[in-house]
This record gives sequence, C-alpha cells and structure tokens, in this order.
Amino acid sequence: MGTVRLFLRLVLCALCSLALCVLCSLSLSFPSFAAEKLSRLPSGSYRLFDDTDVMDGVLHRGIDVSHWQGEIDWKQVASDDVDFVMLGTRYRGEVDPMFRQNATGAADAGIRIGAYLYSYATSKEMAEQEADFVLKLVRDYPISYPIAFDAENIESLGSLPKAEITDIVRAFCNKIRAAGYEPILYANDYWIANILDMDALSQYPVWVAAYERKPLCKNPVMWQGTDSGRIQGIQGNADINLQFSDFSDRIPPDSWKQLDGKWYYYRNYRIQKNALIFDGAHSYYMEDDGTIYTGGWKTMDGVRRYFSPATGVMAVGWLSIDGSWYYFSSEGSLKTGWISHQGAWYYANAEGVMQTGRIEVDGVSYFLGADGAMYHDTVIEWNGKRWSIDGSGAMSEYQEPTEAAELSGQPGESVSLTEDSGASYVKPSA
Repeated sequence: MGTVRLFLRLVLCALCSLALCVLCSLSLSFPSFAAEKLSRLPSGSYRLFDDTDVMDGVLHRGIDVSHWQGEIDWKQVASDDVDFVMLGTRYRGEVDPMFRQNATGAADAGIRIGAYLYSYATSKEMAEQEADFVLKLVRDYPISYPIAFDAENIESLGSLPKAEITDIVRAFCNKIRAAGYEPILYANDYWIANILDMDALSQYPVWVAAYERKPLCKNPVMWQGTDSGRIQGIQGNADINLQFSDFSDRIPPDSWKQLDGKWYYYRNYRIQKNALIFDGAHSYYMEDDGTIYTGGWKTMDGVRRYFSPATGVMAVGWLSIDGSWYYFSSEGSLKTGWISHQGAWYYANAEGVMQTGRIEVDGVSYFLGADGAMYHDTVIEWNGKRWSIDGSGAMSEYQEPTEAAELSGQPGESVSLTEDSGASYVKPSA
C-alpha cells in the first residue's frame, strides 16, 4: 500500500506540474488584461474595462506620451490602432527631451500629432508665455490635432480663485487660437466639477481624464481612460485616449498661422519653406525659414517675378514699379516682347518695361500710345509729320492720295493714263 500511495503521489505531482505548465503557456499566449483596455472589438465598438462594458461612437484611438515613455517604435505604435498622439512639450522648464524625436517619428509613421503643456501658470502673463513656448516649439511640425492646456497642478493653478483660473486658461487658449491652432482644455473629473468654472470656459472643448471608469464630464471631445494601457512599440504602461469629436473642420490642412508676429503657410499641416504657394486668393514665396518673401524682384528657375514689399503678394497682370509699367502672367512670370491684353497689343523691352511712342521691332516701326496700346488702322500726327498705320500696326510716312487721272475714250475701249498717278483707276461707265 505504501508503494501504491507513493506512486499515486508521484502521478499527482506530475499532473500538477503539467497543469501549471499549461496555465503558464496560456498566460503567454493571450494578451494581459491591461492590453485589452480601451481596445477595438470586431464590431467597431471599444471594450472598456471588462468584457461586458463597451463604448460606441469612438472616432479614433490615440495616446499621449512624453520623455517618460523613453524610446518609442512609432511604426509598431501605428500598427496597434493608434491614429493620433498628444505630445508633451515641456519638462523642468525646457523642451521635453523626446518631443522632437517623437514628433518626427509619429509623423513619419502616419500618426496625427497634437500637443499639450502642463501648466504652472499663476497669472495671465505666465499663461501667454507658456503659449508662446508651445507655439515656437510646434512651428516646424505637422500639428493636425489640438493643443491642450493641461490643468492639474493643484499647488499653483489649483490654489487660485476660479475667476483667476478662468483668466489664465483663456489667456493661453486665446493665444493658441489666434495663431491658427485649435485649443482644448485637459482636466480630470474632479477639476471639472470643483476647481474650474466650466460655464465661463464652455467655448473650449474638453479632454477629460477618468481612469478605469467612464467620465462624469458631459460631451468631452477626448477621454483619457487609463494610464496603464499597453501599446505595441512602447515599453511599459501608456495613457490611452478615445476621441469622440471630429477636428477636421476646425483644423484645416491648408492654412496660415501667425507666430511671433510673422506669417507661415501650412499645406497638409506641413510648413512650407523655399516654396511658391497659392492660398486660394494670392501667391507668395515662402523663404527657407518659412516666412513670407517681401524683397520685390526674385528670379526662380530662370523666371523673374515680383513680390510686394508691403504684403508679399506675387504680382499678376499690370503693375507700376518705380514709375515703369510691367506685365506679369497669371503664373507671375515677367513678360517681354509683344503682349496681348484685353484686345490690345503692348510691347515690353528686354527688362520687361512697357514701351510708349514710336518703337522699331525687327525693322518695322510701330506706334504705342501713352497707355502702351499699339495703334492700328489709322493716321496720326507725330514729330511734325503724318504717319499711316496699317492693320498690323506697321507705321510709315503718310502719302497724300493722288487724284485719279482723267481717262479718255468710251466704255469698253482701251484707255491710257493721261498722267503718271502711280495707281490705276477705272472710270465708271456713264
């Protein structure tokens, strides 16, 4: 019996070991609970925090990151149902050490970019300085999502009266909006309910933080639902966000933005540099720093153009410059030689200057009025003489017409000129 009991114990231990191996294998074969948080189901809904709780109406899933996440493989992130990222911009008063690398990597992977700033402001002036900090930083990156004012520092911002907090949030957001970006307010449910005056801040969309539960905030544009999510390409935990509102109508891909008093143009969210751009109304040349060229004449690829020193607008059509008239095509190229415009002909010399008076082109004389238009089919008085101008505009000294010579003879008879008139005439029959 002792031998049997020993055998049974050995069998039981073996079975337990086998079961343990199977369980370990299963735990490695399936994603962890955290990896399933806020993940998309085959139906298109999003799983929340257990298998029975789902959410519909989600437009996109995204993340927010900073230097705390370290090196990120953005291609892997993009493959894990991540459409956007909100990037941290500041750490200890300086640019977040990973901002530029993250912005470039995310954009190259096709992930849309927004940004946020954790605010320490205790005055409107400080808030405006924080806005300037962000605007200067994001200028060269394709920002297609909002810029968020992160309201969560209880020692600084949270210690102030509601009215002062409202002024600070407005100062930041108004400066962001004036520059051409979309501002939003980031806060958790407690701040929204107790610290912020949401009636006074109702013009700013809300990005709410509520971990492991649905938010109490009504109609947020984004929800940060967990700080312990798992995303491919990121080591450790990640904040996962769900988006409920479309930003495309508020953040157009092609737009002007004003930063530090200078205008920049963005096409498909990317700043334009060393480029001729058309904004739907006018054309401009954007210099290598992205600012508008206002230097007047500029030759590009052998084509001479002119840009207003006052506005930078590229010249098209007729323009008077320093007392001379020039004509530019619809593409802005300076025209020389003959120019046809609104039914009239004009002539510009090799420098593009419109000519007036008598000119000679290829051995033929022409006469151009004070407005530059070529004369044709007429006789003019010029320089003390009369000049004849034919239908092509060719100009020659006017010849007085000679009266027709008297012809003798009867109709039908051969006749001869009675004087040398230089022309032949036929006398009508009686």
